[in-house]
Order: sequence, then structure tokens, then C-alpha cells
Amino acid sequence: MNESEATCRDWLDQIGATEICFVVDQHGPPDFEASYRGEPIAVEVTRTKERIGWPLHWERAFAKQLEKCIEEISNKARNCPRWHASCVYDPKETRPPKANDRYWRDQVRKALQQIGHGGEFHLLPEGKINGRGVRLSLDPANDEGSFTGVHIDEAIRVASELGICIAEDVKRKAIKAQKKKQLNNYNNRKWWLVLSDEICMSYPSDLRDDSIDHIRQATQRSDGIDQWSKVVLLARPAGVDPSERPVHFISLWEDRLQNPLP
Repeated sequence: MNESEATCRDWLDQIGATEICFVVDQHGPPDFEASYRGEPIAVEVTRTKERIGWPLHWERAFAKQLEKCIEEISNKARNCPRWHASCVYDPKETRPPKANDRYWRDQVRKALQQIGHGGEFHLLPEGKINGRGVRLSLDPANDEGSFTGVHIDEAIRVASELGICIAEDVKRKAIKAQKKKQLNNYNNRKWWLVLSDEICMSYPSDLRDDSIDHIRQATQRSDGIDQWSKVVLLARPAGVDPSERPVHFISLWEDRLQNPLP
């Protein structure tokens, strides 16, 4: 039993499932058989993994270019304010700005030389921005300032990434579950898909409301959703003692004709 399956086992016990049995079957789902409020269930567990964003070497290359640009402007300009700088990008942007593109460098110069309390500054022309684009964030610094690099926008990434991955997992696992349902032992069970989060690595309940809505809508539109009685996202964040209760979860889809989760 791997860590994701162990977390699911704890969660099933936590919500009051009984007769929980780990299925040692190398030929497909489910991972668990159990009973929930007197109803036989089959539970399949899968891990959501990161699949979008720029390759790491792209992030590092653009970060190096951006940091060099910031240093050159700060050193050359007289009385240039000092800033703590960082850069985030929307995963809808398929690649970083080109190194020889003067536009983003001019935007950096204007941002660094402005007087005020900092803020966010777009590095791409208005007509070429995808999603929320590529943004330079500046906060006033009392010292020499700092630059923390280029990173994917976490708030956007989590919703986009989970929505994409869950839709893929629902479809992929539904095909396997449908084949297993043809067997008499599983045809009378309600099937649940439990997604163990390896993307945001935090409590699902910490996601913003609009992010949760986005993920639920992506789940409910997924091909194969009709094969599942429930689809649940759960997580025990990195660094948390495995013995800690409870396992946090969000219900993404439930057949209203079946027993609801607590």
C-alpha cells in the first residue's frame, strides 16, 4: 500500500466507512472495497501530478535575463528606488518573453523607476497577454533590494492544473472501472474515485472559492463522470504527521441519488 492509498484508507475510516478491505490486484481497479452507510462501494485511488507550466530551464533562463536587467537599470539610473522583486506568469503563456524583445525590458525600466508603493506590472503588450500574462511584482526595500526569481502563478496554477489533471484522471480511470464493472462481484457496487493531491500540497479547503468552483466544473464536465458515484479530492499536506487527523477533503462530484458524504 503506497502513501496515497494509506491516506485514502484513513479517510474512509474517518468518514465512517466499514468493512474496508485493500484489494491486492495488479490488473486494475479498485484499490478498496468497503461499505458506506450499508451500501457496498469500490474505491479507486489515483494521484494528481503536475503537468503544466514552463520547463524549469526556461524559467531559470528568463529569471537570469530579468535579474540582469534589473541590476543594470538599478545601477545606472540615478536615485532609482530599491525594490524586492519577483515575477509570476500565467500557465496560459506558453513560453517566456524573448531575450531580445525590447518591450519587456522597457516595462521593467519604467516599473523600477516609478515612485510609489510598487505593485504588479505587465511585461507583455496588452494585445498579446494570455490569461494574466507575465507580471513583475515590486515591494519597497529599505536595503539593496532582492530578486526571488520567476515562478508560475500559484493561485492560477492550482485551479488550472487540478482542473486539467482531474478531467484526465476521471476519463482514464472510468475506462478501467467500466471493464471491471462487467464482473458480477463489482457490478453491484457504487464506484468512487479518490484523487490524492500532489499539486497544491496543502489543505484543499485552503483553495479560493473561485478555484474550487473551477475545479468542480471541470470535474463535472469530464468524460466518464457517469461511471462514478463520487469524485473526491483529498490531501494530507507535506510535512504533516501521517497520524494526524483529519484527512482534509473536498467533494467534487456526487450522485444525488446515493448516500451523501459528511
